[in-house]
Amino acid sequence: MKKIIAVLLAAFLLSVPVLAIDFGANDENEGGPGVFYTFQKYYEKPVIDGKLDEYGYVKIDVQPGDISYEYGDDDERKVWSYGLKFDLYASYDEEYLYFFHSLEADSEARYYNEMDDGDGSIWQRSCIQVSVANVGDEGGDRLEIGLGKNNFGNGDLQFVAWAQYPDAKADFEAVGGTDFQIVRDGKKLNYEVRIPVSSFYSGDKFAEGGKLRWNVVMAQGDEALSEHIHTQIASGCTGNGKNAQYFAEITLGGAMAGPPAPEEPVAAPEEQPAAAAPEQPAAPAAPADPVTPTAPVTGDMRVVTFAAVLIIAALGIVIARRKIGVK
Repeated sequence: MKKIIAVLLAAFLLSVPVLAIDFGANDENEGGPGVFYTFQKYYEKPVIDGKLDEYGYVKIDVQPGDISYEYGDDDERKVWSYGLKFDLYASYDEEYLYFFHSLEADSEARYYNEMDDGDGSIWQRSCIQVSVANVGDEGGDRLEIGLGKNNFGNGDLQFVAWAQYPDAKADFEAVGGTDFQIVRDGKKLNYEVRIPVSSFYSGDKFAEGGKLRWNVVMAQGDEALSEHIHTQIASGCTGNGKNAQYFAEITLGGAMAGPPAPEEPVAAPEEQPAAAAPEQPAAPAAPADPVTPTAPVTGDMRVVTFAAVLIIAALGIVIARRKIGVK
């Protein structure tokens, strides 16, 4: 009996890898709840122009397990849903949440939208669906809006509100060019939008330490691929019904860092006074002109002198004799 049990147990263990479910794979029913992010207050107020302001947003650190997908039963749509490349950014101030979402749009195969402003079917084309709610909300209590841009001639901006928040202080009717902007930037499609505190938030203003819920669906479309292709942060909007409890939970954090402080110029070393030149020793006095010594009386000179004396003496004798003769 023990041998039979051991054989059966071994057979079961060998079968586990075949029967195991890959919990690492995301699908339409995964991605939330349990997804958490922090939005920071901007350093410089974003300009709603479809261009990323470096000090207006902080990038959202989306992890693979944060994402869920909805693509129907079409394998090609599944590849598109899983393969979408994107960068998401957010910030806030007291009055608004700000979002900047940049999605891959390398061709019409990733960017297809022929619809008009206000058409509630844009979720079947290239667009984004943004949903926000309060932390305690459940079920369908949410603000859910759609933003798109026609890329067939007129380039019109599209806004639709699928759900206004039931207890909002004011409904949100976004104005293109003021509250949101969508810009094609090379192979990217940039969506920028601000959502006012009055449209859903239970507090009077957004402030550090506040909490809320957020969800975004990034939709792709193509004429040849019917229905829809959704890539979703957390869940609760597409794939498993509308339920704010499954949105990502957001904490409002402190202010983001600004630009680095300019480097202090390095002070030039103080100029030292020039060192006094060492005193040069006084030049030695020029030697005095040598005194020419009086030539010594030589033997020749003595002869000449003696001769002169003899001549004078002789003259004296002659003169004396003449005087005597005269007498």
